[in-house]
Amino acid sequence: MTMNQRGGIGKIMESLKHSKFETSRVSDNGGGSASGYCGFGIRGISRTLAIALSLVFVGFNAIDSVAAEKQTLAEIESTVAARKTSIAELNSKIERLKKEYSEALEQRKAAFLASVDTSQLSEDEAKAMISALGDASLRVNSIKTQLNDTESNLTLMNKKLVKSEKRLSRAQAKSAKKAAREKKVGRISKKKVKTVAEKKPAASKKSKKRQMKKEKKEKKKKKKVAKKVAKKVAVKAEQPKEVKKMSVAAPTAPAKSVTYTDQVLVIDNFDNTDTKNSLGYKANIFERAPSSAVVGFVNEIVGGNQSGVLKITFDKNNEGGPYGKGGWCGYYSLLKDPDTGAYLDATGYKNITFWVRGDTGEENFVVGLADKHWDALGDSVKSNKVTDYLGISQLGTEWRKVRIPLNDFSLNFRHLASVAFSFESFCFPSGGGRGAVYIDDVLLEK
Repeated sequence: MTMNQRGGIGKIMESLKHSKFETSRVSDNGGGSASGYCGFGIRGISRTLAIALSLVFVGFNAIDSVAAEKQTLAEIESTVAARKTSIAELNSKIERLKKEYSEALEQRKAAFLASVDTSQLSEDEAKAMISALGDASLRVNSIKTQLNDTESNLTLMNKKLVKSEKRLSRAQAKSAKKAAREKKVGRISKKKVKTVAEKKPAASKKSKKRQMKKEKKEKKKKKKVAKKVAKKVAVKAEQPKEVKKMSVAAPTAPAKSVTYTDQVLVIDNFDNTDTKNSLGYKANIFERAPSSAVVGFVNEIVGGNQSGVLKITFDKNNEGGPYGKGGWCGYYSLLKDPDTGAYLDATGYKNITFWVRGDTGEENFVVGLADKHWDALGDSVKSNKVTDYLGISQLGTEWRKVRIPLNDFSLNFRHLASVAFSFESFCFPSGGGRGAVYIDDVLLEK
């Protein structure tokens, strides 16, 4: 409440103290009001009291409104600052990826030049040079994919920043207008109380017009919403039921270590060296500086058969980054259809399984699963360390099959969104580590 409002109410209350509470008294000569009495009247008092009380409520409402406006402005300013920070981080990441991409190109060029003339080399040396050329090419492709994804994220974040700045500008203008209006209301004095009381009919007309305008706008909004809902319902009605149920048939069995049956759902067998899993949905690395990850695809003997295998090279730091915990890194594979938004129905499956081995044998990681709830939060429920399910202290360099019960994850398995392999701090004695793991045949088994 402003000082002017307080002063106005104080003067009104002071005048009430000196007023008589009789309506009138007949004089000795039979006419008019007797001298010495205020001709104020009970009606005048009650009307003045009502106006005074209304001013009190106006003052309190003004305080609440200003506080709400300040809070909204602070939230928008915080959003703008956060997005500017994200843009700076993305620019830094792009510069780092460009540098890595240039280095990878040079390595691939060196590997190619070394493998041009293999006539003077033994068979094993020639194979090693060709394998080095293949690894260098895979690294170039992987870094190029990361660079493209990061540049896309930067473009999107710039658009969001522009929207946030426009929103902030509108909010500041609105706040300034409201502050000016509240300041004007605060100047109401005792003289203006009568004017306000006299102009009530005109004010009520204006308020009725404003109310009618609001009602028209609300009706228009409701019509637009109804049209959008009708379109969505029509689109859903045209979609086949199979899409909603997400019933994915098992693929034909290739010549490798696993036999596919109706008891198994293949998430990814890594036969295709692209950024999509066996369900046809996106799969790629996730990382936050200073931690990082790079993926590639190699051929190895798994279970006595030649097989395409995923290789994840990781560098998990234990310092720096968000909250000073060294950032994060890993590999994810989507189970949700990005076009329809339908989640994977995994009811009936009991385990998630995959084959794994380490490069040095000292590597470790966890498996993350996300349902509809965790997908909205941008996170997942993590398993124990992979070595816990193998009953060993170190991963080792030999191929082993990991079987993790789905009951270890408290999730809604009718709406699975993603699976991830994450290199968490608690996987390493020092809180961080680096190395490479090889993974094959990620399945859901009944």
